[in-house]
Amino acid sequence: MKKRKLIKLFGAMVVLAVVGVGSTLAYLSDRTDTLTNVFTVGDVELQLRESNVYHVEESGYIDADFEYTWDVDSSTQNPNVNNGVDYSDCAPGDIILKDPTVFANATVKSLIYVYLKNIEVVDADTGKVQTKAIKSTDKSLQFTLHRDWEIYEANAKDGIIIKYKTQDGDKFNWYDSSEDTGDYMPVFEEYRWFLGSYEYYTTEIPSDSERGATYQDLDVQALGVQAKYVSGDATVERQIIKENTDWLN
Repeated sequence: MKKRKLIKLFGAMVVLAVVGVGSTLAYLSDRTDTLTNVFTVGDVELQLRESNVYHVEESGYIDADFEYTWDVDSSTQNPNVNNGVDYSDCAPGDIILKDPTVFANATVKSLIYVYLKNIEVVDADTGKVQTKAIKSTDKSLQFTLHRDWEIYEANAKDGIIIKYKTQDGDKFNWYDSSEDTGDYMPVFEEYRWFLGSYEYYTTEIPSDSERGATYQDLDVQALGVQAKYVSGDATVERQIIKENTDWLN
């Protein structure tokens, strides 16, 4: 069977999750767009969620409940998070918890990819990335990829693609916070604000930001594929991504 025909046949084996977890962080003036999270049911199930946050004047935007709950998910009906996360009081030096996290349920070995739109690589060896500065008012927000992810394509369409580090794919179970079992895959490393603090962050507003400074949207999408359909073939792997997303040029 030709590779292209194989790719066409297993469309049902691929699931795509989409969530806009970023924002145009206009300094002291902006708010995130409403989140969307669209995914289909198949042999690989995905969710993409993030924590709700609130603003503390002394530090910045931190987790609203200090728990592993990832409340911001448009598949829920929580009226407190339907409009996304509010960053209207950003100030230079503020810490920000922006923690897009992938959840998966797969009974067969699967591969997970994440697309980060408007992100560019700063240092591939350390996983340093940042939002692009496109407009004259743009500043860049820097993040560090979580150690469980590797850069798959640094020159994707308008962003980058990362891949969960597994040799031949993994099986996954939905995360159960009550028993702390199952799998969750944070995209970015989190840092403690200071020793002993319960306040964690993934990025920080640059100290040289001025009134009117803006930040490009950070849009995140996730793709799950049964590993047996890739079979270690880089050409097939790339074709799968092209057939099921618009991430590649």
